[in-house]
Amino acid sequence: MTHPTTPINLESVVQFLLETDIFSLLTPTEMSEITTILEFQRFAKGELIFSEGDIGDAWYVLYEGSLAISKHVPFQKDSNVAVLKAPSVFGEMAILSSVPRSATVTAREDVVLMRFARRKFERLLEEGKLGAYKLALGMGMVLSDRHRRLTEQVASLSQQLEELENASDQDAENTDLFDRTDMFVIDR
Repeated sequence: MTHPTTPINLESVVQFLLETDIFSLLTPTEMSEITTILEFQRFAKGELIFSEGDIGDAWYVLYEGSLAISKHVPFQKDSNVAVLKAPSVFGEMAILSSVPRSATVTAREDVVLMRFARRKFERLLEEGKLGAYKLALGMGMVLSDRHRRLTEQVASLSQQLEELENASDQDAENTDLFDRTDMFVIDR
């Protein structure tokens, strides 16, 4: 991880967060409570943010740059499954459940992230901070939206697969054994 070279203006950060869906419902007071736990991190192109299987100790907001999301595929090269661009929220499953990271995240270019440590976020929840509860609700909405889009993609792929299988079955049914000249060799 590289260290910030230029200071980041708090006013621009708050404005950025307010324009990010997950933060849009927060009041200025709630936003100030949340910004007390955020840390900025910079990563250079190619640097690893976290790996699939790691313990989830934080969630993030992508402030600048883009990230590659990949999944491990046994006995094959890892599969790139998504590209995230600012503003994007990721790593939120670590806050909502105690499961290991479900994917690997790598910087596609130099990036600036806002990191929200799990323990600090949980402390805000324990203190009854409404902003933290609104963000947890927002995380659920983000996951619900991702699940909905994934379900649509799976349905589309299933339909395409079924069409290919039907076309293959049709081709097999339309092939008459006596129409196949490649099966016979005639000696002269």
